[in-house]
Amino acid sequence: MIGNKKLLVISLVGTIVIFLLSLLLEGPDVSIFKECQVLQQEHRSLVRRNRKLHEDIQSLEAKVTEIREQMTVKRDLQYEDLPSVNQVESCEVIHVVMVVAGFGTCRDVYPMIKSILFYRTHPLHFYFLSDKNAAVILRNLFHTWDLPRVDVSILEIEMYKPLVEWVPNIHYSGVFGLMKLVLPEILPLDVEQVIVLDTDLTFAADITELWTFFSEMKEKGKILGIIENQSDWYLGRLWTNHKPWPAVGRGFNTGVMLQDLKEMRNMKWNEIWKKVAQETLPEFGSTSLADQDVVNAVLKKYDPELHLLLPCVWNIQLGDHSLSEGCYEDSADLKVLHWNSPLKLQVLHKHAHIFKNQYLTFQEYNGELLRKDLVKCPSCPECRNKAHDETLVDDCIL
Repeated sequence: MIGNKKLLVISLVGTIVIFLLSLLLEGPDVSIFKECQVLQQEHRSLVRRNRKLHEDIQSLEAKVTEIREQMTVKRDLQYEDLPSVNQVESCEVIHVVMVVAGFGTCRDVYPMIKSILFYRTHPLHFYFLSDKNAAVILRNLFHTWDLPRVDVSILEIEMYKPLVEWVPNIHYSGVFGLMKLVLPEILPLDVEQVIVLDTDLTFAADITELWTFFSEMKEKGKILGIIENQSDWYLGRLWTNHKPWPAVGRGFNTGVMLQDLKEMRNMKWNEIWKKVAQETLPEFGSTSLADQDVVNAVLKKYDPELHLLLPCVWNIQLGDHSLSEGCYEDSADLKVLHWNSPLKLQVLHKHAHIFKNQYLTFQEYNGELLRKDLVKCPSCPECRNKAHDETLVDDCIL
């Protein structure tokens, strides 16, 4: 009896083994075995891909290090024989242009204006290309601050939009982002040189230092002072099928720009940029970075020698793909921070949290505390800042 039970158990076990083998080898679920083989193959493939990805990352890190070293070398070379603020006459007026349109932009520009005023040592004349709402806000702002040796001219932007709105632009700045192209045409003829600024900047130095580069521009026959772009945007490496507008090398960022308006008018700048834009637009359909694309195309297609390369510390670009770390070693090197990412203060940058504190400092700063007079160039009581509209008549600042 016991022997029969053992035989029954052995027989049952054998049947189960045979059944399982049939499932693995010749049954209808033979796919399970095959799936195991496929998974093993995929595992080996993933291991190979992971190894290749690791090698690519190492190669990319080496490349980034090389680029930063190159930028550091450029920075050091640019620091040699820099012009001095002392070269600027004590009462020489620094002319600054900004496009400020819409409540959001007007609100964001406050910390920037405060940072300029905080460090300045010379009289300033601001030119704002603004819509009606922004014009009211800016006029009231400067009236409240009541600053000595600061003059303000407001140009109604609507009347100048037809000059650029024929250029399609997918940048979030819209048509306003193209207005910097027509400054030689719309500013008064007696305004011969200007510092042109985006509104998402924070100054950490005296803007007069930037103004001093005009003397070098004149010596070398340059019409633009500009800083190299600090990402691979114009190299077309950011993503697959990325096709940027033409540019010289890494290209240039127009967030901080010196324009010699007198020479630009003499060379018929307005005709040049329009011709280049008309020739380039059929290939690209629109600009992606507004005026910056057009300026880069002019330097690439018309004449790459029109510009003076400025030290990169005057435009530390905090974009999403920025390689700006090679421009500075510590905070003492900083001149201008450029929040040129759509994320602005939330940008993922190594030192963004440090730079953000500087921005927030000026955001909370009381503008009335900026009423310092200039020791070397005192102002008269009746020459407090005035806000002029359109006519740009300047009867007090000089």
